[in-house]
Amino acid sequence: MTGTQTALIIDTDESRQELLVVLKKAGFRVLEATTSGDGAKCALDNSPRIVVIAEEMTPLEGVDLLPVIRRLTDLPIIAIGSGGEMAMVQALLQGADVYLTRPVNVQEFMARIQALLRRYAIARGSAKEPLLHC
Repeated sequence: MTGTQTALIIDTDESRQELLVVLKKAGFRVLEATTSGDGAKCALDNSPRIVVIAEEMTPLEGVDLLPVIRRLTDLPIIAIGSGGEMAMVQALLQGADVYLTRPVNVQEFMARIQALLRRYAIARGSAKEPLLHC
């Protein structure tokens, strides 16, 4: 990864520490928010490259916060939770790009982030190389 990119994690679960460590090792500057209100404000104030949001938040649950953040930004959003198929579908419908189930596999987590950032760069026209060479 080139340059420092910012990631925002909105979560209260202690397992977020593992995600923080892996993001920092990958060169991300990591911001944390432990309430949905702080998370929305942090997303607006800091323009992170990616947002990771937990289902289990207060005062708004993550699934209720997703459309708020989606209205503020088109940045990639990963939702994390312990719910089943319906929770995943709900999160995706509310604005998440990806839903990962706890406990999160950190290799999949990082692969999803890389894929989302790659697609975001292409959509924004800032990819280093064109998708197809003719």
